[in-house]
Amino acid sequence: MNIQNTGLSQLIFENTYGENIMSKDDLMYYTLVIAGVFMIVLSAYASEGDCLAIRNYDKRQECLAYQRGDPADCTSIRDYDQRQLCRARADNQSRFKKLLGR
Repeated sequence: MNIQNTGLSQLIFENTYGENIMSKDDLMYYTLVIAGVFMIVLSAYASEGDCLAIRNYDKRQECLAYQRGDPADCTSIRDYDQRQLCRARADNQSRFKKLLGR
Protein backbone atom coordinates (compact mmCIF):
# COMPACT_ATOMS: atom_id res chain seq x y z
CA MET A 1 0.00 0.00 0.00
CA ASN A 2 1.51 3.27 -1.07
CA ILE A 3 0.56 5.85 1.58
CA GLN A 4 1.24 8.77 -0.74
CA ASN A 5 -1.43 7.66 -3.21
CA THR A 6 -4.14 6.70 -0.73
CA GLY A 7 -6.87 8.82 0.73
CA LEU A 8 -7.69 9.18 4.39
CA SER A 9 -10.65 6.84 4.09
CA GLN A 10 -8.40 4.05 2.79
CA LEU A 11 -6.01 4.56 5.71
CA ILE A 12 -8.87 4.24 8.18
CA PHE A 13 -10.95 1.50 6.58
CA GLU A 14 -8.46 -0.76 4.79
CA ASN A 15 -5.38 -2.68 5.89
CA THR A 16 -2.31 -3.23 3.71
CA TYR A 17 -4.02 -6.04 1.78
CA GLY A 18 -7.05 -3.92 0.85
CA GLU A 19 -9.38 -5.73 3.25
CA ASN A 20 -11.91 -3.71 5.18
CA ILE A 21 -11.02 -3.22 8.83
CA MET A 22 -13.95 -1.07 9.87
CA SER A 23 -17.09 -0.07 8.06
CA LYS A 24 -18.26 3.51 7.94
CA ASP A 25 -21.26 2.52 10.08
CA ASP A 26 -18.91 1.22 12.78
CA LEU A 27 -16.96 4.47 12.67
CA MET A 28 -20.19 6.46 13.03
CA TYR A 29 -21.26 4.29 15.98
CA TYR A 30 -17.96 4.77 17.83
CA THR A 31 -18.01 8.49 17.11
CA LEU A 32 -21.49 8.79 18.62
CA VAL A 33 -20.47 6.76 21.69
CA ILE A 34 -17.45 8.99 22.29
CA ALA A 35 -19.56 12.12 21.81
CA GLY A 36 -22.16 10.77 24.27
CA VAL A 37 -19.56 10.09 26.94
CA PHE A 38 -18.12 13.56 26.39
CA MET A 39 -21.57 15.15 26.84
CA ILE A 40 -22.20 13.21 30.07
CA VAL A 41 -18.90 14.41 31.50
CA LEU A 42 -19.67 17.99 30.51
CA SER A 43 -23.14 17.85 32.08
CA ALA A 44 -21.63 16.73 35.39
CA TYR A 45 -19.41 19.81 35.43
CA ALA A 46 -22.24 22.07 34.30
CA SER A 47 -24.34 21.12 37.33
CA GLU A 48 -21.64 22.53 39.59
CA GLY A 49 -21.26 25.59 37.37
CA ASP A 50 -23.88 27.58 39.27
CA CYS A 51 -22.03 27.12 42.54
CA LEU A 52 -18.63 27.82 41.04
CA ALA A 53 -19.85 31.25 39.90
CA ILE A 54 -20.32 32.36 43.54
CA ARG A 55 -17.39 34.51 44.65
CA ASN A 56 -17.89 34.23 48.42
CA TYR A 57 -15.92 31.13 49.43
CA ASP A 58 -18.18 30.07 52.33
CA LYS A 59 -21.35 30.41 50.26
CA ARG A 60 -19.76 28.55 47.36
CA GLN A 61 -18.76 25.67 49.66
CA GLU A 62 -22.28 25.58 51.11
CA CYS A 63 -23.78 25.45 47.63
CA LEU A 64 -21.45 22.64 46.56
CA ALA A 65 -22.12 20.66 49.72
CA TYR A 66 -25.87 20.97 49.19
CA GLN A 67 -25.67 19.92 45.53
CA ARG A 68 -23.41 16.97 46.26
CA GLY A 69 -25.27 16.01 49.44
CA ASP A 70 -21.96 15.74 51.29
CA PRO A 71 -21.74 17.37 54.75
CA ALA A 72 -17.94 16.93 54.71
CA ASP A 73 -17.70 19.75 52.16
CA CYS A 74 -18.83 22.17 54.90
CA THR A 75 -15.75 21.72 57.10
CA SER A 76 -13.88 24.69 55.64
CA ILE A 77 -16.65 27.22 56.42
CA ARG A 78 -15.28 29.64 59.02
CA ASP A 79 -18.42 30.57 60.99
CA TYR A 80 -19.49 27.77 63.35
CA ASP A 81 -23.24 28.42 63.01
CA GLN A 82 -23.07 28.60 59.22
CA ARG A 83 -21.01 25.40 59.16
CA GLN A 84 -23.60 23.54 61.25
CA LEU A 85 -26.44 24.87 59.09
CA CYS A 86 -24.54 23.80 55.96
CA ARG A 87 -24.01 20.30 57.37
CA ALA A 88 -27.69 19.98 58.24
CA ARG A 89 -28.81 21.07 54.76
CA ALA A 90 -26.31 18.81 53.02
CA ASP A 91 -27.29 15.87 55.22
CA ASN A 92 -30.99 16.42 54.44
CA GLN A 93 -30.14 16.56 50.75
CA SER A 94 -28.18 13.30 50.93
CA ARG A 95 -31.04 11.58 52.77
CA PHE A 96 -33.47 12.83 50.14
CA LYS A 97 -31.24 11.46 47.38
CA LYS A 98 -31.08 8.09 49.15
CA LEU A 99 -34.88 7.97 49.35
CA LEU A 100 -35.10 8.60 45.63
CA GLY A 101 -32.37 6.05 44.95
CA ARG A 102 -29.93 8.45 43.26
